[in-house]
Amino acid sequence: MGKNSSLGDSIKKIISGLRKEKGEDFLAAWESAAGEGASKHTKINFLKQGRLVVSVSNSSWLYRLTLEKQNILEKLNRTQNRKVKELQFRIGDTG
Repeated sequence: MGKNSSLGDSIKKIISGLRKEKGEDFLAAWESAAGEGASKHTKINFLKQGRLVVSVSNSSWLYRLTLEKQNILEKLNRTQNRKVKELQFRIGDTG
């Protein structure tokens, strides 16, 4: 039983590591697509069924990113295997 438990724990760690790695890749892609300045004022909430929802720090950033939405989408989709179909910005916590 001890061997199965340690094998299970090892598999969980590997899967967790892969998820974390993919998430970090996506965060790097977001920073590249949105720009370093914008990425400091945003936080990715979730990506589900092709819809990426991002919180922004204030209305100025909301407006600015909305104007750049199509350009950001194109950059993201060039670098990621996952295709983002819709990009939605909301004012909210970015901490």
